[in-house]
Amino acid sequence: MKSVFQSIKNLPQDVLDQLDDLITVRKLKKGDFLLKEDQVCSEIVLIKKEF
Repeated sequence: MKSVFQSIKNLPQDVLDQLDDLITVRKLKKGDFLLKEDQVCSEIVLIKKEF
């Protein structure tokens, strides 16, 4: 995940370490949904498309 933030902006290492402590990586399978109907999102989501 650090490489994603570094590509957005060159952040200091201590900031990257703090972000790394806060981030949870979640992988979804094809056909899975981030949210269910009527569910409110309380997260910031970055989506990386993999083939």
